[in-house]
Amino acid sequence: MGDNGIGIRMDFNGEFEESNIFLSYMYLPHRIDYGFALYNFANYSLYRSRDPYTNQNIYFENREYEAGVFLLARYPFSRFSRLDFEQSFYRYRSEWHEWNNITNKWFQLNSETDYIYMPQLGLIFDNALYGVTGPMAGSKLAGFIRHSFSQKENTFTTVYTDLRHYTLLSNRFAFANRLVFGVSEGDRPERFSLYGLTDVRGFDDRSVHGNRKAMANIELRVPLVDVFRLGFPLPITITNIRGSFFTDIGAVWYNDNFRGMKAGKLDDMKLGFGFGPRVNLGFFIVSMDIAWASDFVNHSKPSYYFLIGEDF
Repeated sequence: MGDNGIGIRMDFNGEFEESNIFLSYMYLPHRIDYGFALYNFANYSLYRSRDPYTNQNIYFENREYEAGVFLLARYPFSRFSRLDFEQSFYRYRSEWHEWNNITNKWFQLNSETDYIYMPQLGLIFDNALYGVTGPMAGSKLAGFIRHSFSQKENTFTTVYTDLRHYTLLSNRFAFANRLVFGVSEGDRPERFSLYGLTDVRGFDDRSVHGNRKAMANIELRVPLVDVFRLGFPLPITITNIRGSFFTDIGAVWYNDNFRGMKAGKLDDMKLGFGFGPRVNLGFFIVSMDIAWASDFVNHSKPSYYFLIGEDF
């Protein structure tokens, strides 16, 4: 608790432009909180098509870069609810690349740069009660609407909701449920994916995306190891190791082209399940998930995820 908040989130990928960096400051002594941030984001979307002459797959990659400043004003209605007004000014660059099977390298096709202003209004409710590694009771509800203004045809309007509810079964067991819905429209609508640590775990195909999204996450959070003590080579004691058993299911698609299942298998809908331990080391929480993807007929090999941060 204090009058000032400083945040740093970084994900380095070799070069500065290819990395995700978010540096923020919040001024907190009054009822209305103010903040700003400097950021650089990089996003990659993979596309696949079929060559009509050779009948071979052709791969394209869209690389999107955003670098700018973020401003925030936060007004609380009560201890548990607030209104967020955000503004972003950033430079947007989009590059299209094609995979060359001869050189085994990406070949750049074109590049476009634009400058964008994007306001966002968000309504938040949060009365969650936390355990050792994340929320265990209560709810978190968030709804956002944002619109972009650009020099070129890169405008969009997006509505996004994230609804989370936690049910405490006993002092140390809890169910966590999450529902996500998103819609984006415009000249360049935002693309949603299911790839990542906070989406459908076990599903690793970056070529699946769309301007519509629906997703559900269900977790059973349990105590795993109360005390882990190591005597050699270092006397280390770790307490309160928690575990999570989860199932994730979601879909992303474009406009009205949704197809949930085909030939008895999941099509646009993607399913992942697995488990993993979590441990609170005092300064941060470390999580590891082992996940499999399934279409009800085939199952993938396990995917492994490491995260520094609390459960959703």
